[in-house]
Amino acid sequence: MVSMCFQRKMFFSGGKPPDTIAVFPSITNNTSKEHPLVYLPLRCLLPKRIENLIVAGRCFSSDKFANDLFNLIPHCIAMGQAAGVTAAIAVKEGVNVQNVDHSKVKERLKFQGVFLGE
Repeated sequence: MVSMCFQRKMFFSGGKPPDTIAVFPSITNNTSKEHPLVYLPLRCLLPKRIENLIVAGRCFSSDKFANDLFNLIPHCIAMGQAAGVTAAIAVKEGVNVQNVDHSKVKERLKFQGVFLGE
């Protein structure tokens, strides 16, 4: 899986990445088409140059705009949960975290009661 930087434009795109690991309310608390829910992809937790490392919380890959909005405790908790699930699957399957199938991460998060917008 290739790393990705979460950018300002993603807050307003309304797009849902296939590797979504967390869903947050819009920054205006208005879930209209103009202000959609925000979907965080697993790729934002995977550094580009370091294998088998997951970052969560305020150090996830983002621009300043996204980091300012995602540095709240609920966001950090959601990222930490997804990081832990990803790490557990990687250990169980004997692969590094970049090679974990994101659909398995999503399946486990849903089993744990995480809303992923589906």
